[in-house]
Amino acid sequence: MKDTRPIEEQVAELTEEQKKTVIKVNRYGIAAMVLTTLLSFIAMIIAAVVFIKTPRAYLYFDKFVIALIAIVAVNLILCIGEYIFIKVKFPYYSDKRRSYIKKEQKKKN
Repeated sequence: MKDTRPIEEQVAELTEEQKKTVIKVNRYGIAAMVLTTLLSFIAMIIAAVVFIKTPRAYLYFDKFVIALIAIVAVNLILCIGEYIFIKVKFPYYSDKRRSYIKKEQKKKN
């Protein structure tokens, strides 16, 4: 269920440790998504190189397309899994809270 209270109230009830964790979760979550996507692009490039170097490659085009679809599907599943992991493990995390905490930190400095 979506929390409709003002963001100030939502952040005020977080402990200092949770506030630090919100920043870390965002950083590591983005890094994990980028790494997963980068690995899928590398896998696509490898599949393309193998396809191009295959003699009479036109006979295997359908298998090449299926391999690319499988790579994209695995990437999508991993990204959704990472998102669900963050939502389950850190239920207090949200982008609005993170941006509000970052603004507050900048005001202090």
